[in-house]
Amino acid sequence: MACVTLSVLYCGENGDEDVTVKILYCGVCHSDDYIAKIEWGFTRYPVVPGHEIVGTVMKVGSNVKKFKVGERVGVGVIVGSCKNCELPAGSGKLLPPDSIYL
Repeated sequence: MACVTLSVLYCGENGDEDVTVKILYCGVCHSDDYIAKIEWGFTRYPVVPGHEIVGTVMKVGSNVKKFKVGERVGVGVIVGSCKNCELPAGSGKLLPPDSIYL
């Protein structure tokens, strides 16, 4: 079993497109357990398990128009992609190759 400790994670200053969220709650599912235990073979430590986050917007970049400081927000596991490519029909692929995961 992996050891879990509480830590503060600093990700640098916000860019123009970034939103800083104070995490209030998050879900931890089987995939987080697999990552923590290196069962999928590609874990890079330190790792922060948990996704499906609920929190409060603390800071927004200058180009962010959709979110305001103080709003409650939810964040899924995929937080970005190019939004331009189409997945080939029948390819069996569910996610764009350039998906950015939380």
